[in-house]
Amino acid sequence: MVLWMREFNKSGKGRVEFTGFDMQTPGVAAGIVSDFVGASDPDYAASVRQAKAQAEQSGQVANGFGVATARFPVKDAAGKHVRFSGYIKTKGVSSGFAGLWWRVDGPSGILAFDNMQSRGVTGTTDWKRYDIELPVAANATNINFGALLAGTGTAWFDGLSVELDGKPYLDTNAFDLDFESSPPRGFYTGGAGYSVQPDSETFHDGKQSLRMTHEVSANKSNSGDPKAASSTWTGIVRHLEDARQSYIKKGIAPRDIEWAVQNARVVLQCMQLKSGEVTRDQSMADNVKWILDNNPGARIVLWAHNGHVATAGGAGFVPMGVSLRKMFGTQMVVFGFAFNQGSFQAIEPNKGLHDFTVGPAPPGSLDATLGATGIPLFAVDLRGIPKSSPVGSWLSEPHSTRSIGSTFSQESGDQFMFDMKTADSFDAILFVEKTTAARRNP
Repeated sequence: MVLWMREFNKSGKGRVEFTGFDMQTPGVAAGIVSDFVGASDPDYAASVRQAKAQAEQSGQVANGFGVATARFPVKDAAGKHVRFSGYIKTKGVSSGFAGLWWRVDGPSGILAFDNMQSRGVTGTTDWKRYDIELPVAANATNINFGALLAGTGTAWFDGLSVELDGKPYLDTNAFDLDFESSPPRGFYTGGAGYSVQPDSETFHDGKQSLRMTHEVSANKSNSGDPKAASSTWTGIVRHLEDARQSYIKKGIAPRDIEWAVQNARVVLQCMQLKSGEVTRDQSMADNVKWILDNNPGARIVLWAHNGHVATAGGAGFVPMGVSLRKMFGTQMVVFGFAFNQGSFQAIEPNKGLHDFTVGPAPPGSLDATLGATGIPLFAVDLRGIPKSSPVGSWLSEPHSTRSIGSTFSQESGDQFMFDMKTADSFDAILFVEKTTAARRNP
């Protein structure tokens, strides 16, 4: 594709280019700002160099989280009140929290969800029991639960237990709530930037616990304060904006000035994300708007995960697609992707990037239903299907679909199935019956 783009750009028929819009890593953007200021505003260069170092330290805080995820039998919990408990111990947890979590899905999407975000465990604490209480609707279709660490530091989890209507749930053949097995039976464990492993040296009871550690934060020299960095970069953005006219008088092209200002905003967005001030998806939407505002008449093919481009969210999560729909309305057409079976590349915790192969999607899922057409590759324009028709009605209802991003685990493949209302989330669906994993050139 890159070679095709180069030839097309040489042809004189137009120009195609890649432009990034994510803001999770601040290094390149901070370097662009530093180079600009060094050449155009040398008296301010020392301040930007210090801010760049501060951002790089703060940038070591992971954007994701470490997690242990299991699936609870719906038939045992439907229509009951659940109390999910467990012991948590922490060390140096900052820019985030440690907690338990429980999610109930149903025909209308997410019915109940709690991950302790508003009361998560932070700092350094000794073993303490924590509880989550939720109703499980009688029409629940899926239940996921587990433990998580978002942010820096280390958290240990042990002695999980479940009560249904006040009675202990004792059938734990499907999962090991005490984390005595290695790896813990029935749990998917992992998270980019996190080590999630059994720990036989620190535990509340039994012989071991489950330890989650943000790998970079284990080195204290890499620690940083995202809130302080956010404040610093707010000042840098303001300085560059205020200095626009003085830069123009020096003969600097307005486009170069705007490029430097935008890269300063990207660093600021990254720091604000890590300090909990903004969401990644909102910042990405703002950056897409900036790209279009600075390229009048241009059109964008925007590539991102289904979960980011979707025009409907849930449980407090607002995808980038929701914000872009408000900005651009029907000027934007959102394609969702689905596949029935085949291979792909993803990162497996503790094993790195490699190929996976999965069989046909579960019966009744969106993927399996599209596969039942027998057509190997096709697109469906959802906008032209009346919602009152049988197909339109089916697409307006929630159905499970694969949602695989950068990580995957073969043993816990069912954890990557999520309920989604296709017609609410996308304008069209692109379907591939059988995929092949990306191949490297020799």
